[in-house]
Amino acid sequence: MPTPREPLPGRLPGTYSRRTILRGAASAAGALSLAPLLAACGGGDDDDAASTPSTQGSTPGAAAMGGILRLGEKGGAAATDGLDPHFFSNTPGMTRDTQIYDNLTTWAPGDIMNLELKLAEEFEPNADGTLWTIRLRPDITFHHGKDLVADDLIFTLQRIWNPDNPGTQASTDVVDAANIRRIDDRTIEVPMTRGYNAFPYLFTGSLSSLLPTDYDPNDPKGTGPFMLVSFEPGVEAVLERNPDYWDGVPNVDQVVINYLADETAQVNALVAGQVDAISGLSISSVNAVESGGQRVRASIGKNALAFQMNCSMAPFDDPRVRQAMRLIPDREQMRSILFGDLGRVGNDLMSILDPIYDQDRPQREQDLDQARALLAEAGMSDLTVDLPTAPVYEGAEQLAEIFAEQAREAGVTINLQPTPVDEYRSIAPTSPLSQIRLTSGIYLQASVTRFTPGAGLNVTNFDDPEYLELLEQASASVDEEERNGLLQQMMDIDHDRGPYIIPIMSPTIDGYSNDVSGDHNSPATGPYGNYDLKNLAIEDE
Repeated sequence: MPTPREPLPGRLPGTYSRRTILRGAASAAGALSLAPLLAACGGGDDDDAASTPSTQGSTPGAAAMGGILRLGEKGGAAATDGLDPHFFSNTPGMTRDTQIYDNLTTWAPGDIMNLELKLAEEFEPNADGTLWTIRLRPDITFHHGKDLVADDLIFTLQRIWNPDNPGTQASTDVVDAANIRRIDDRTIEVPMTRGYNAFPYLFTGSLSSLLPTDYDPNDPKGTGPFMLVSFEPGVEAVLERNPDYWDGVPNVDQVVINYLADETAQVNALVAGQVDAISGLSISSVNAVESGGQRVRASIGKNALAFQMNCSMAPFDDPRVRQAMRLIPDREQMRSILFGDLGRVGNDLMSILDPIYDQDRPQREQDLDQARALLAEAGMSDLTVDLPTAPVYEGAEQLAEIFAEQAREAGVTINLQPTPVDEYRSIAPTSPLSQIRLTSGIYLQASVTRFTPGAGLNVTNFDDPEYLELLEQASASVDEEERNGLLQQMMDIDHDRGPYIIPIMSPTIDGYSNDVSGDHNSPATGPYGNYDLKNLAIEDE
């Protein structure tokens, strides 16, 4: 059997409860086990130890309330900016939406992916995962005073899984949204079109934000720790504290999210005192931040910095070409240049922080001779491909330049096409080769949202019959050992002929002013301690 990360506190879900923890798949109801919500972090290789180059912040929530927290975020543009959380806009939009809205579930702190409940009080499947019961926490209100009830949850799910206009998170053939049934004021039943035992994992991010039935995209109201005050697309979003937030009142009065052009602009703004915190940094910014008198917090993250090959377009409709392209990167060189000793090399698979990920899987290494042989076999010895690139994530443009240089050694010409950020989001899905930062959770969840035909995130158009058959079996399986075996077979196919070149798993590197306290690591989740802005504080001057 594969060697997973030890210990194994993470499992696929069954009955989630704030009072109880599932104890395995052997129950009469076929429930699947969930890790203890306060389980210790899993171990791993030395690279997985959280690393902080400089001063640590104080304990979350320790500072006095008040003040304005100013963030500097890159990757945003007016043309792609929108307030609707169910449709991905950009990186600053994700930071904004995680403050306005809450989700049914979230990721627990730690260095592997463990799920815990948020607005949901309970998630319970039937014996084969074809029907889920969701019960909401009591006494939750939206920003405009409306109580959170079952009708809001039904509205949200039917909006995301609307077959005529599905949200980015949706896989339209999984949830039978039209037949969701209200049980009582806080409880609903959600039928699935097939057994799907990773359902609760779909509700951890902003793309599945819970909305009220009277939702107005021009005046959005959520249940989150902050409320929207003003919004100028591609420029700024201003949020104010929700004084009635159910999970602890935020420390600061306001959060201002400033849209900045690139990483250099972020660092300059932090050092100049124009912003208080920045995220998505590469190693080249660490010295600049620290020499400017501020500090950084860095930890091994889950984000895969990837090149995506569109399997519906030549030349990447040929798996031999995809295999060849994955043999080109010198991954250690890429990591060293972009992140020094932080981060880790990638192995062309998503979800390496999933507890079932096989830590003994052989690492793919650069093999230019084999790459050239595969390209010759495919009739592509003089392959030339265009690659649009933009500063959409930390080190994106530099990573593209390194890849293009390494590809020349295999006889492959990659023509870099610098693209404005506001155009990149529309160009990338229609390009044979493009870049993406994958923020995948567990592998079963990621495979449904990224590899299922018609899924909102399946921009690679990966459509492998063998893989999809295994995915259907794994989604429906209530036997943990059987399911994990099927997932390993899926990973084998993905590793052999999948659509992503993943050379690096990037660290999460944030920069903070010395006036900020309450920051903390959350390696397996997102920036700012998994967007935990409510526990950041501004020290009195």
